[in-house]
Amino acid sequence: GYFAARRHILTRMAGLSPLVAGVRNFVEQHVPEGDGLEERQMFGMAMWLVRGNMFLGVGLRSGRLLLRVGEENVEGILEAHPLGVERCGAASGRVFPGTVMVDQEHFRGDTLMAPWFDYAMAHNRTLCSKASAEKPRKKRPREAPPAADGDVAGEEATEAAAGEAAAGAGTARPRPSSTTGGAFARCVLDVIRRIPRGRVAAYGQVAALAGAPRNARQVGHMLKE
Repeated sequence: GYFAARRHILTRMAGLSPLVAGVRNFVEQHVPEGDGLEERQMFGMAMWLVRGNMFLGVGLRSGRLLLRVGEENVEGILEAHPLGVERCGAASGRVFPGTVMVDQEHFRGDTLMAPWFDYAMAHNRTLCSKASAEKPRKKRPREAPPAADGDVAGEEATEAAAGEAAAGAGTARPRPSSTTGGAFARCVLDVIRRIPRGRVAAYGQVAALAGAPRNARQVGHMLKE
């Protein structure tokens, strides 16, 4: 039932906490002190920005690593790492340029994480800084603002994170007879059951797929109760 599905989701998220913490520690130790490192929660991911640009992130449920590496580097990375690495794309088949997804068994631990960090840092150095070098580091996650005007690559990277969140959740259901109580809860549960293993969806995406796109907050309350 609904509560069993909720317990399953929370258990998976709790199990990923050490993975996220490991990536956080690695990033904080290796990003130069003056680079304006920030951590935010975006689209069901723990995401890190360096110099104001999206850098890398970890799915809070899927445990996959999202890297912004630049489109010119993607094919070389895929050729060098043929297993457990793929372009980031949406369920519709759309591919998000300049980003790749890495399965957790290929980046868990400092030794495996190091080359992925280097890929992301090398690309980050080619981008214009959006953050002051004197800006203190933000250790607490916060909501992400819209991408700056003209930052097409940044918008693509943001969409890539959203695409990872929504992939596989399916098409929207008809609006339920009631958007409160049991009827809506059953729709939400059905959507959650249809999310493939290893994929995630934001509350707003679940609400939309359940037929009530304005009920994201209600979905959040249901899963936290």
